Parts: sequence; structure tokens; C-alpha cells
Amino acid sequence: MIRIFEFILRNLFKFPIIIGIISYIRFIYFTKILRNFKTLYPMDTETISKRETKDFENLKKLSFTKGDQIAALNTNLHHTINPLSNIFYNISQRFNGQRSTMLVSPLKSIDFINIKKSKILSVGPRVESEIFNLVGHGFRFKNIESIDLQSYSKLIKLGDMLDIPFENNHFDIVICGWVLSYTNKIQESVNELIRVTKNKGLICIGISDKDSKLTSAALSSSEEITNYFGDYLNEVYFKYHPGDIKLKTKQQLKSFRSVIVVEIKK
Repeated sequence: MIRIFEFILRNLFKFPIIIGIISYIRFIYFTKILRNFKTLYPMDTETISKRETKDFENLKKLSFTKGDQIAALNTNLHHTINPLSNIFYNISQRFNGQRSTMLVSPLKSIDFINIKKSKILSVGPRVESEIFNLVGHGFRFKNIESIDLQSYSKLIKLGDMLDIPFENNHFDIVICGWVLSYTNKIQESVNELIRVTKNKGLICIGISDKDSKLTSAALSSSEEITNYFGDYLNEVYFKYHPGDIKLKTKQQLKSFRSVIVVEIKK
């Protein structure tokens, strides 16, 4: 019965619009009706506003004066501030889970990966849609874990990427999409990703140019990103970082999203 239910969900979650509708309805239910929204660290209410969640210069100042975690929480507020306004945009864009597809697609081209059996950790999914998207790509619910500084659902554990609440060598795959730049302690974060990943496991990193300006750490090329893995780096299976391509224009680089998939050795 469980497998039949998962089969149905797996096929439903192949459609971004279905993910968006279900994620959005569940978000409203859990946050507005059940009041389940919670954060790992106390939020600084004086700095929380619509203006500052869209102003990356202010966020950059916040991340180093108020703490990296507070800045990361503030950037996530665009999912929680006035979610009942612009419902179509929320469903079709904010809650469709498709940003994780950029990380999963390269994985599915590596034929030795057993998607159905692989234990996977999603770091910083924000909302449930990223988890539903993983199910749509073939991962089983029981093998998916996720952590974030904020949560409203049992599917997302409260946790910090600087102190991941799982034991060593637990996951076959770890995806960390567009959250690594929310700290200056990138080496410590990468060390934690490595710690919870099995030997010969895969780690997928996603970085955007816009977000990378939040940190003072080096993230401007694929080499700078892979250097954080040091002697644990066994293989680079996929790398796309527009900063590596000299022919790219400055305008193109402003909106880039890079993806790195590495295998680690222990």
C-alpha cells in the first residue's frame, strides 16, 4: 500500500505545477492555521522587513553584524511574508521546487547511482517543494532527509549546516543548493557535508552570483569551490561555473547559477 502511494506521488510530483499547489496549500495550513513555523535561532525582529529581504547590500551587512544565521533566516522570509498575496506567482515560482532540478539532473546521468536506494540529504530546502521534487525524480520518501534554519513541517528538521544533526557517513548523496554562501565559514560547512557523506558518496553544490555576494569567502570559480574539499576530493563528475568561461559577458555573469558535483573519498 505504501509503495502504491509513493508510486502515485512520484508520478504526480513530476509536474512542477502539482508540486507548487500541494506545497503552497500545506505551507498555508501549517504556518497560518496550525502556527507551526519555527526557527533554530531567535530572529532579530528589528531587521525583518520586506525591504531588507530584497536588498542584498543590507543583507550583506546583516550577515556580518548580526550573525550569518540571522541573515540566512531573513533571506528566507520572502516565502513567509504575505504568502496569501500573489498566489499564482507563489505556486508557479516560489513553491515549485525546481531549483533542486539543477542539482538532481546531473546525478541522474551518472548511471551507477541507484536513485531508489540512495539516502539523500537536502540542505536548506526552505519549503517542502524541494523534497517533493526529489520524490518526483525517483528518490523514496524514507531515504530523504532535510535540514534548514526554519521549519514548519516534519519533513524538514531544524538544523545548521555548520553542525549537521546526523551521524558520520550517513548519506549517499548530499545536495546543498544556493545556501553555502550564507556563511563566511564555508570550509567548516564543507567539512560537515563531507562528514555526513559516505565514502565514495556524492556532494552537489549550487551557487548563484547574486547569493555569493553575501560572503567574503572565495566562490568565484569552480576551482575555488572544489578546493574546499582538499584531500577528500576523489572525482569531479560535473562542473558548470560561468565564471570559468572567459567569453561570458558581465551581464550574463550577473544572473549565473553554477553547479558542482563531486565524489569524495575517506
